[in-house]
Amino acid sequence: MPFISGNKSTKGVGSWQELFEPSSSERVQRAKKRVLRPMEICLERARAEKKAYKQYKNEPCVIQRARVWEVEMYMAQLE
Repeated sequence: MPFISGNKSTKGVGSWQELFEPSSSERVQRAKKRVLRPMEICLERARAEKKAYKQYKNEPCVIQRARVWEVEMYMAQLE
């Protein structure tokens, strides 16, 4: 017994996704556009992280992350 939605029938349909009609508000579309953008890689930040992790390898992980932030702030001041 097929499910009927409006004038659509699921008879012969392989998936609910073929019947699903996505819709979203303008606000949601802007948020999706903001989130789903190409990734950016900052080489300076990567170098700062590598330097901090190497320098503070015997510290706990939480302290290492804090040190990464300190090294990034220091490098930003040098620019």
